[in-house]
Amino acid sequence: MNTQKLTVILLISFLLLFSAGCIGEELTAEQIAEEYKQKQASVEDYSATINTTAYLGEQEITSISSISQKMPDKMKTTIIKAEQGEGMVMVSNGKTMWTYNPDQNSVMVMEMDPENTFDASQMEYNSLIQDLLDDSDLTFDGMDNVAGRSSYVIFARPNDNTTSTFVVDTKAWIDKETWMPLKFEIYDEEGNLLIVTEYRDFELNTGIPDSEFEFEIPEEAEVINFDETDMVPEEMTLEEAQELSECDILIPSYLPEGYEFESAMVSNQSRYYNGIQEIITILYKKDVPYLTIHETFYDEEPLEPMTTNSEIVDINGHEGHLNFLGHDEYFATLSWNAGKATITITSTLGREETIKVAKSME
Repeated sequence: MNTQKLTVILLISFLLLFSAGCIGEELTAEQIAEEYKQKQASVEDYSATINTTAYLGEQEITSISSISQKMPDKMKTTIIKAEQGEGMVMVSNGKTMWTYNPDQNSVMVMEMDPENTFDASQMEYNSLIQDLLDDSDLTFDGMDNVAGRSSYVIFARPNDNTTSTFVVDTKAWIDKETWMPLKFEIYDEEGNLLIVTEYRDFELNTGIPDSEFEFEIPEEAEVINFDETDMVPEEMTLEEAQELSECDILIPSYLPEGYEFESAMVSNQSRYYNGIQEIITILYKKDVPYLTIHETFYDEEPLEPMTTNSEIVDINGHEGHLNFLGHDEYFATLSWNAGKATITITSTLGREETIKVAKSME
């Protein structure tokens, strides 16, 4: 299952579990999971317009997309408004997925693997919900009306047990009938609003025809047949990576004692992803601990890394965003932009050594 699908399921699960409190019952994770499955079993299809606003300092970034889904495996998403990718259409009939990019007039066609097709009914919710119960402090904030639908209002705050590097508070409005999210707000530790997402024009079980999930390729559009093998680049030496890459790879001149080069990979995804030229991955190793460097090169200067609760550090005149997993400074992630590249270091070096490695990449 890909990360996006897992994130959605986790988000829905932990926001829904406290609906048990709405009716004054103490339910176990197993009972909550079973009730969630029953709620979802009543959903045959749905459609909505998703409005998302991200607040980055004084900047507001708004995106609007329409989504339709027919259970268990048909979906269609159209990006109506966005900073990048506006007009893109993604359609799947359960067997084939089409992704249309109007800027390039190209269609990526991917045949779905039936063995890897996502089916929410087969998810093991019990352990997911129990983990979320353990990692979050959840409260029921009453009932509200969203888009004409009665909704539970749930507030979730990560507790001291959380292992997430993205520590935020979440307020969610959950549809009473289906346990689907209709709106959620995300706040940082200081209570600043970061993201608002609303599901507007929500319609349920309207009998969306199968024809909605077919895609007619426009005339003269370039057809790109997706090959999964392209997504798994070969491991190589630094010298081979530098020779193969069309970009200027940044290599650290400083490494902590004992760390040695393990492998490099060069992934050219320009034929699949608009705006991305190459992705370079460099791995250094000392016994079990790893030091990983990802360098993503774009056609134009990228947006600033979208992080929250970051420590801002100077990396050779660039603004670096430093985050830690959990409540210590052992597992670190440091991201910054340099020209048309975004560089991200993931390490178990701690704060000072991670920054030192980053500053040596000139």
